[in-house]
Amino acid sequence: MRACLAVPAAFALAAFLAACGQAPAPPQFPLPGTEWGLAGNPAPERFVQFVPDGGQFGGFAGCNQMFGGFTQDGEKFTFDRIGTTRMACPPEIMAAETAFLAMLSETRSATVTSLLMTLKREDGSTIVELVRRDAD
Repeated sequence: MRACLAVPAAFALAAFLAACGQAPAPPQFPLPGTEWGLAGNPAPERFVQFVPDGGQFGGFAGCNQMFGGFTQDGEKFTFDRIGTTRMACPPEIMAAETAFLAMLSETRSATVTSLLMTLKREDGSTIVELVRRDAD
């Protein structure tokens, strides 16, 4: 009798351990219709605004308006087709804009809550944190 109970118990234990080894991806906050900026409101202010439909974003990079697409699949996250208007600003503002655009281009994953978005590199290291600007 004990042998008959041991087999189903072993299968149940194996199934339980297998399920524990594969943690589900954390739920992500939906981005369409939200706006995010750098913490501390550096001047000039830079921000990303996610368009309600179509996987697109817009925003301000420091001197120029920016636009492009994004892909979000769990924590996998990328900005793509990034473009800007072509205004010229003082060198220090242009350098900050170039750095901000490079951060977006380098993004390969993100963790997003209702108030904080952490952009990460391929290796999982943090690039920058953005704070929600349109939340009440």
